[in-house]
Amino acid sequence: MKKLIKIIISLNLVFLLLSCSKKNEGTNTGNPGNSPVNIISPSTSTLLLNKICKKLISCYETIIFDQCFEQVQLNSNIGNELNLAPEYETFPQIQEAEEKNLITVNLSHFDDCIYDIENSSCTDPQILNSYSTNYPLDFTNSYLILRLSTSCYQSYSKKE
Repeated sequence: MKKLIKIIISLNLVFLLLSCSKKNEGTNTGNPGNSPVNIISPSTSTLLLNKICKKLISCYETIIFDQCFEQVQLNSNIGNELNLAPEYETFPQIQEAEEKNLITVNLSHFDDCIYDIENSSCTDPQILNSYSTNYPLDFTNSYLILRLSTSCYQSYSKKE
């Protein structure tokens, strides 16, 4: 799975580089071609958000993905766990910074972070403390999953 993530990210980067090397000339039929396209979709931050929810669901089967996604993306502790706070605290802020090229993603650390989350045990204290079935709509501690891997903290950096 780790190799698959690297391949997907590498292919996206190749397509990005190829699209950046072409001038914005439009098409042969006269289309102006002045609308930039973000071909890396979803962003790494969205992939990370998905992995957090998928891990929680695999450990707590009663969690509904949409509720998890909605709540975790607004968690204001995420940026701190990714070494991006205080400027970027939530997933939407991180995603916007990523799209605006205000932060850098270390793909090697990111890949390790994803791998460690996917392969962690549901009995790991970080997983156990990240969610309580007693409060099914409370994802306040979901950021603790990012502590499963030191690579998560090293995955992003602010551009100087």
